[in-house]
Amino acid sequence: MKKIDIKKINFKNLKVDNKIIKIVIPIVALVLVVSICIFIGIAYIKPKDNKKPNLGISNELVKDKTYLSLSIQNIEIEEGENLVHLMANIFNNGETFSDRMVDIVFLDQEEKEIGRVPTFISQIEHGGAIRIDTVIDKKSAKAHNFRVEG
Repeated sequence: MKKIDIKKINFKNLKVDNKIIKIVIPIVALVLVVSICIFIGIAYIKPKDNKKPNLGISNELVKDKTYLSLSIQNIEIEEGENLVHLMANIFNNGETFSDRMVDIVFLDQEEKEIGRVPTFISQIEHGGAIRIDTVIDKKSAKAHNFRVEG
């Protein structure tokens, strides 16, 4: 194998044209900046959603319930930044249900009352349905179960 003597290499011939460097370096820098911005956007910027599911809720709390001739189904609890919402579909299986204030009574695992929220249920014709959305406190959202009274 032949040895290359570094002293004999003509470095003047290895120079890159300054015009190419002036074009390539800004393009590479721009690509890097855009790539970093896209990565940061994907990794850290998320759409603002003021509602987040409350993951600590009991299965009993969201099971279907009945009150008089009403069937309470699709019970959801969503925690926002400042408020907690209890939402449910209410179906009427009996005679026309008249407007009424009721209490949603929240219970711990021993079925002791830990909170009470007054809620208005509007008139529901036989076979009809409505959707309620009631604001509750965070303590009630952690309840084991609830019942409707009134």
